Amino acid sequence: MIDWISLSRLVKGRSPESSLASELELDVATARCADAGGLDGTLALLGDGQQVWHYWDGDLAIDGHVDVNVPLIVGGDLTVKGTYLDTRGGWVSVVVLGDLVAENVLNGYHLGVAGSVRVADLFYACEPQHTTEIAGGLEARAFLNDQKELRCDLAKVRVSCFASVGGGLRGDNTLRVFAPELMARAMTSWGPHDYYAPESDVIVPIYDDVCARIEAGSPLFREVLAGEELPAFASEVIALKTDFLADNEDVDPLLWALLEDR
Repeated sequence: MIDWISLSRLVKGRSPESSLASELELDVATARCADAGGLDGTLALLGDGQQVWHYWDGDLAIDGHVDVNVPLIVGGDLTVKGTYLDTRGGWVSVVVLGDLVAENVLNGYHLGVAGSVRVADLFYACEPQHTTEIAGGLEARAFLNDQKELRCDLAKVRVSCFASVGGGLRGDNTLRVFAPELMARAMTSWGPHDYYAPESDVIVPIYDDVCARIEAGSPLFREVLAGEELPAFASEVIALKTDFLADNEDVDPLLWALLEDR
């Protein structure tokens, strides 16, 4: 199991009162976001007076996995040598006035980045009532979106694998990319009101399963891309039932074996 660094403890460790954003710092953040463009939701949050913001002056580098549990404005770049995770507790918003760099980003609440986002492995956005806004580019090995509104210039997005739920299921074939354990769980957890069609090649891994694998130190991706024939085989298995659950003994072992062997 990995250890999470509390962002609240890190930021407030200097002094709880001095970490609060001043009016001048809020003005600077607002001006920077306005200049960057494309951050309307972030500007609204900065100006509505509902959020008690903390402020980190300059660049912030975190050597490890960070539990984002405090509303924060980072005056420069935010670099996380691990996973950025903001869904462990509380509703928090983060504004980065520079670039955001991390190994993984698991983002459920509001995230506004005036610069670019560079993620070594996975950027997973979820929670439909919140927004992710990126003024610059987005680079990641994989980008998954479960119903969250993403505002960015698609011309500046560079990802090897993309899949999105909401506004129609679309994207790349995730079956060939992600670890078999993740995909089998996603495929066998469908209920009658879920978004996935049994014949779909695009399946989004379950957010909680992704979090659990990161915490356990287990890989998210296959070591080698699966063959092109895998989706067709998977579709045949899925067609056995359209509303099965993970405990259906006649389907689950077949699916596990199919995914792991290819």
